[in-house]
Amino acid sequence: MIRVMKRITVLLAEDFVLVREALRAVLADEDDLEVVGEAETGREALLLTKTLCPVVQKLDIHDTAGLTRYAIAVGIIEIHTLVSQTAGQTIKKEASRLCCN
Repeated sequence: MIRVMKRITVLLAEDFVLVREALRAVLADEDDLEVVGEAETGREALLLTKTLCPVVQKLDIHDTAGLTRYAIAVGIIEIHTLVSQTAGQTIKKEASRLCCN
C-alpha cells in the first residue's frame, strides 16, 4: 500500500519582505510543507486566511493597517486555526500535532 503524504499548507504573514523571503526559502526545502500565500498586512492575512484556509500561519506583522495584533489574531482564530511559530522544524512539529491528533 502506498501512503500519500498530505502537504501542510502555510500562510506567511510578515511585513518585512526580507524575512518573508527567507522563511519561504527555508520552507521550500521541506517536502511536507507548502507556502500557499503571503501577506504583508493584517488585513491581507485575514483575507488570505478566508480564501486559502492554511493549516499553519506564521504571523508577525508590525504594520497592522489600523487593526491591533489581538484583533488580527482573534479574526484568524475565528476563521481558522492560528499557529504563530518560527520556521522549519518548529512549524512542522506543531502543524503535525494539530493535524494528526
